[in-house]
Amino acid sequence: MLIEILEEIFRANGYESHIIEFDEYHCQLFKKEDIDNFFIVLDKESISDEELEQLDFTKLYDTANNLPITNNAFEKNTTLIIGVQNSNIDYRIINQHEEDSYTFKKNIIVYSDVMINAFKVLVEDEYNIENLNTKLNDDALFEANKTPQNQGYTLLCTLFIKLPFLSFDREVKDIDNLSEIIEQRVENENLTDLYSKIIDDSIIVDNSLTYEKLLGYQLVKAMQDE
Repeated sequence: MLIEILEEIFRANGYESHIIEFDEYHCQLFKKEDIDNFFIVLDKESISDEELEQLDFTKLYDTANNLPITNNAFEKNTTLIIGVQNSNIDYRIINQHEEDSYTFKKNIIVYSDVMINAFKVLVEDEYNIENLNTKLNDDALFEANKTPQNQGYTLLCTLFIKLPFLSFDREVKDIDNLSEIIEQRVENENLTDLYSKIIDDSIIVDNSLTYEKLLGYQLVKAMQDE
């Protein structure tokens, strides 16, 4: 399950975990000492469109906020990560939740068992941010991600987008203008509309994250290949 690797990532990067008893879900709260940012991870082996749409975020908020680790910063500094193990999920529901910042900022990750297992092999049981950056910067892995078989790298890209505390340490590469390359490839493969929406909605900040554009393209391409 996604929550298992997220727990490894949080702990490897200095976060403590606390179990949240919330219905039938696997749910944990993560916090780093002396930093007033909170992360809630909610996951389930399978979840339907209806169940995802009707999640009671107010109940989850109240339950988590009763834990002794929370403080006054919890109200405004909490991100909810939802794992969705359902490849047929209605993405309109995902967009609806992610665009609604009431109660929590919400980031939703759609995954499969194949993707989880591939990710574990990719990172070789090293979940610290240094190793994750090393894998993300690996040219061979990046090129291999053009095929749908390399789902572990696709998940790695997704985690750097969805987990705010994962900062991407970009290695400078001697290549042509990335933006032009991306735009041309996206246009050639008729992904312009979907790519533009993802870039506009969730990835680019101040038009400066050029390499993240490339990651965004790879995510779009992977989704189209599934």
